Amino acid sequence: MQKFRNRSLSADTLVSMLGVLVLTLCAPTGAIAQESPGLPGIALVKEAQELLQVRDYVGALTKAQSATEINPDIPAGWFLQGFALNRLGRHEDALAALKIARKAGLRGASFDYEIGWAAIFVGEWNLAAQHLESYDRANPGDAKVSSSIGLALFGRGELDKAEARLQEAIARDPSRKPSALYLLSRIESARGDMPAARQHLKQIMIETPDSAMGRSLWGGLARQAQQAQTSRATSRKPWRVSASAAGGHNNNVIALGDGLTLPSDISSKDSSFVQFALGASYDHILQADSSLSFGYSLNSNIYTDINGFDVVDQYFYARYSKRVRDGLIASLTVSDQYTLVDTDGFRNSVGVRPALLYRFNDYSIVELAYRYASSNYYANVTLAALDRDADTHTVSLVGYFRVPNTEITFQTGYFHVANDTDGANYDSDSDSFQFVASSPLLWQTEGYVSYTKVLNDYDNPDIFSPIGDIRDDDVDAVTVRFSRPLYKGLSAYARFDHTNNDSNIVLFNYDQTIWSGGLVVEF
Repeated sequence: MQKFRNRSLSADTLVSMLGVLVLTLCAPTGAIAQESPGLPGIALVKEAQELLQVRDYVGALTKAQSATEINPDIPAGWFLQGFALNRLGRHEDALAALKIARKAGLRGASFDYEIGWAAIFVGEWNLAAQHLESYDRANPGDAKVSSSIGLALFGRGELDKAEARLQEAIARDPSRKPSALYLLSRIESARGDMPAARQHLKQIMIETPDSAMGRSLWGGLARQAQQAQTSRATSRKPWRVSASAAGGHNNNVIALGDGLTLPSDISSKDSSFVQFALGASYDHILQADSSLSFGYSLNSNIYTDINGFDVVDQYFYARYSKRVRDGLIASLTVSDQYTLVDTDGFRNSVGVRPALLYRFNDYSIVELAYRYASSNYYANVTLAALDRDADTHTVSLVGYFRVPNTEITFQTGYFHVANDTDGANYDSDSDSFQFVASSPLLWQTEGYVSYTKVLNDYDNPDIFSPIGDIRDDDVDAVTVRFSRPLYKGLSAYARFDHTNNDSNIVLFNYDQTIWSGGLVVEF
């Protein structure tokens, strides 16, 4: 068998003399040298070259392998095997073949590109950087090569040099920017600068959302969100229980602050109080798009310095929810509220509330709801006009918003209430406007603030007005609350409430300020 003599023969010369057209998305054009016509295996090498011209990489690989079986010392056979294997995605096999070609003396820019490409995929970073930099010196200006060198340098830990090469790739060809930015993000992550790493990824998603890298990132984000939602839905326990104990001071104890206040209910006396609360709920998933929930809460206020104003309030509900389509949820809630004042039955209110909730995105939700309630007051009244039994109709529109990438939330709402009472004195319509905001603060503290404006317009002359005025109330209510976790499931809070009721009937004018603080435990 004739031995291959010229150990330093260039792969470019081989390509040129055999006329091989390099058909690839990322390899440069080159040529394979003409061997002696009588060299064993050369005919098969030429056949491999012809198959490469029509992108038949499997056929070319078979011919090149046959050539090296006949003559293991023919570098062109090994080079063409590596060339074909690279394009078939078999980079480890390609690298093995190209290393044999190098051992046989093959050199040149095309060879540097092929072996560098294979080494990149196998993770032989030193070899990749060596040959790709050699190719770049011979053929400067190729942005793809700059990107590949940047990857190789990153792989061997030369972060500054890798960054320079990637910036060079962007300057040479702006279309390389998405992939280069992704590698720059990896570099910043390796440096420990996570904000800079996220900024590079965000730049891809904002500037080139339709690029392959941009679509991949947006798709990954959507999958993560879906997985997180599924994880929350499957891992969240179906039941929740909470309890709280608190104490505070009320500078004007009022028996019932629901807009149906009698003058005798406004004590104009201050008192300390203790407060207890208990809550429990259970969610039962019926199907993937529907659920049934049940809940109960109890709230009790006991005043230490005044008699006849202690309150115990119990609330029960059942709710059916169904996802009508993506983003739209319909629900129906049936409830019963039973209130005791000073251990005596005071009121029972049965309600039904259909609602539609629409989620525009992860940061904004709007709910439209209607509620009907039938309330029965147990106290005997001496005047029919003071009978507070009522049918109440409430329409509300509430928006819930979150500032993107934060835990800062806002809530704004409008409520219209039509109160149809048996006694003429409390027939009324009211319009309420509410704003709520919450945000994390320092030291794991969460801040909460709400403001409510209520305009109550009564329908009939008020019997407490000596001249028969129709009552008109303007109510402002503010709540400020700070809470902080102490241990897992245990938190502490401090709260301030202030209400001002400005009425044209002087007996109903009042201010009320409440300070309170306590502990909350959740299971």
